[in-house]
Amino acid sequence: SKLELPCLSPQVVSALFNANIRTVEDLLLSEPSVIVDKTGIDRQKMEQILNLVTQIFAASPSTGLYLSQTQNDTLILPTGCPTLNAILGGGLVTGEHLELVGDSASGKTQICLSSAINVALLPNCTVLYIDTSNSFSVSRMVEMIGPEHYQDEILAQIVCYDAYDIYSLLDILEDVQIQLEKQETDFSKCLRLIIIDSLAALLSPLLLVSDPMFVGHGLMSSVSRLLKIIAIGSSLALITTNFLNNNRIPALGNSWPHYLSSQVLLSVEKNHELSISPVRYATLTKSSRSTCGTRMSFSITEQGFVSESSQ
Repeated sequence: SKLELPCLSPQVVSALFNANIRTVEDLLLSEPSVIVDKTGIDRQKMEQILNLVTQIFAASPSTGLYLSQTQNDTLILPTGCPTLNAILGGGLVTGEHLELVGDSASGKTQICLSSAINVALLPNCTVLYIDTSNSFSVSRMVEMIGPEHYQDEILAQIVCYDAYDIYSLLDILEDVQIQLEKQETDFSKCLRLIIIDSLAALLSPLLLVSDPMFVGHGLMSSVSRLLKIIAIGSSLALITTNFLNNNRIPALGNSWPHYLSSQVLLSVEKNHELSISPVRYATLTKSSRSTCGTRMSFSITEQGFVSESSQ
């Protein structure tokens, strides 16, 4: 029941439990026909459950042809920040999870807002923005969009939810997953980007308190699994944000990057107080597509971003 998947209803969990199938390992090591006989669960439903659990937990071999076809099916989405697009190898990749890490005022939210706008500008593309720290700014987005575009039409493609605790976030993500599976609305059919700004604001407090049962880490794992299911299953891109703690390391700890596809560290030049528009830096700290350690500079302007090399 701790797996918290929509297909695992209380009735299904109870039937599995009574058949002595109580862990993911028990489920994956059992023959499907035996599970159906012992539990009475519909065969088609059981196959759906096994496929989903296998996708999350079990390593499965893939041919080079399959991987090549999968890569060709992915989309590259623009962020509106030339520097970030460059170090990511073109932009946001559907099916993958990008994390932006940095101090306050390093540019995390600005990139999130810009990415939402630029994806919403694409034909038949919608964006879900989950705001956990009251940082979503319509006025800033209007400023970035500028007068040359139909602002109302672009903003209508972006839906924002507030989530001020981890359980609210999980509820939103589970509802989104259901809507994506049903494909009943134009918004869900066209959803290409989910942004959570900031994920660390919800998770990091749970990792700091005394937690002998590792509840905080369990919730972090649940969120990461759900995000992975949504991103891969619906071919959309994810952006989450994280901050640096007092020890100058990402607040979600050393294990969290293993859940990510890419991670970018944002920083501001040391003498930024002397500059009206300080130079910021983006450093690629994790990626399976581009060279890690790549560092480029950029500035934030009223209209969005300017790469220092193009200034």
